[in-house]
Amino acid sequence: MDRRCAICIRSDCEEDQLPNIIVKHGDLLDEVADVIDSTANPSLLMSGGVNGAILMRGGHDVQRELQAHMQRIGREHVDPATVVITSPGPLASKYLLHAVSINAFYESSEALLSETVGNVLKAARDLGARSIAMPALATGYGPLKVEAFARG
Repeated sequence: MDRRCAICIRSDCEEDQLPNIIVKHGDLLDEVADVIDSTANPSLLMSGGVNGAILMRGGHDVQRELQAHMQRIGREHVDPATVVITSPGPLASKYLLHAVSINAFYESSEALLSETVGNVLKAARDLGARSIAMPALATGYGPLKVEAFARG
C-alpha cells in the first residue's frame, strides 16, 4: 500500500507571506499536522489507497462517519472535487479530510485535481489549520502521474 507523503504545508508565517511547502517521501499516516488529507472514492468507502490504510490502522469509526454523511445527504456517490471532513480516527491530527479527485470511473484530470486541491486548502483554512499533510491525489487508483499532481 503506497501512502507516501507528497506535500506538507506549514503556515508558521505571517498572513501576507506564502506558506512553507515541504515535499517529502514517507508514510503520510505518520505525519504530524493539523489536517491530514486523504484520497477518497466517490462512494466514500475506505477501500484502498490512503483511506484503506487508515481503515487498516483502526479507522472503523471514520468509515462510520463517512457512511453517516452519505445517509445524511441521501446519495450513493459524491461529486468529484468534494471534500468531506471527519474526525482523525487513529491519526495524530485534528481533522481528516477526504478528497475525491476522481470520478465514478476512476478518471481524473489536472483541472479536477486543481479544483480538489483548492477545496482541500479552503476546508483546511476554514478549520483554522496551520499545517496540512497531503498525498499525491489521483496518482494511485487514479490515472495521473505524480508530475501531473505537481502541476495541478
